[in-house]
Amino acid sequence: MIDRGGSSKNWEQLGRLIKAGAAAVKSVDPAIRVMLHIDKCGDNAATRRWIDAALGQGVSFDVLGQSCYTRWQGPAAGWKANFDDLAVRYPALSFVIAEVGFEARETMEVMRSLPDGRGLGTFVWEPTSNLNGQALFDGSGAVLPEKMAVYDELTTRR
Repeated sequence: MIDRGGSSKNWEQLGRLIKAGAAAVKSVDPAIRVMLHIDKCGDNAATRRWIDAALGQGVSFDVLGQSCYTRWQGPAAGWKANFDDLAVRYPALSFVIAEVGFEARETMEVMRSLPDGRGLGTFVWEPTSNLNGQALFDGSGAVLPEKMAVYDELTTRR
């Protein structure tokens, strides 16, 4: 039987798929960090179940990325509580906010507050769309200075 895709409803199959992908990445360069990405930023119990299931299947990864939109994952305070707990529970993992809307300052603060530099940063999923207030560029591709200013400030501040 051929595995076609995977879902957290079938961790045995999903685990095989993720392990194959991670092995392919590591075969190219063992130093590349493998990141898994889920959308449970505001739900610590669901995040822990997902990580534990992945680890239970022998999935090896270095970074957990989370989607963090107030519309779907609640307020930034919940994200911080989740990441703070995960940093204690999973000391070998680093973390990324892999999708964020307009909450640049809040998400960078969450990442910076994690111990030992394990909060690696944030990523704007669609910087040309304003669907979630995340546009960093206008329709012509020009930078929106008022949106980029917070990143300039955050990268220079220590």
